[in-house]
Amino acid sequence: QAMDMEEGVEVVWNEINIACVPLEDDNLVKLCDKLTKLTKIEHPNLLKLYGSWYKKEQSKVVFTTEYYSAGSLHTFIQRRFQVNKTRINETLWKRWCRQILSAVSYLHTKEI
Repeated sequence: QAMDMEEGVEVVWNEINIACVPLEDDNLVKLCDKLTKLTKIEHPNLLKLYGSWYKKEQSKVVFTTEYYSAGSLHTFIQRRFQVNKTRINETLWKRWCRQILSAVSYLHTKEI
């Protein structure tokens, strides 16, 4: 977690080690293109990707995203429902499914 001083927002710094993935130059270009596309998406049910870059010497892709205090949906469900031993009602499941499907549909329209 960090503060993006240009945007003035809290961000999360993420790193993916891709040393074990054989990347030819063409695949690396495709990866960078996808990440660039993802920085341009705007959808209420998708995490905002602010930027990304490749650290060649460490074989890592680094990217920053907006910060969600609740964490992932998985973490939220664990904290909220499994700890309290309560069930998720059908209405909530339906809402989450609609939100996820809306986000996936949006990504498909953007060819991502």
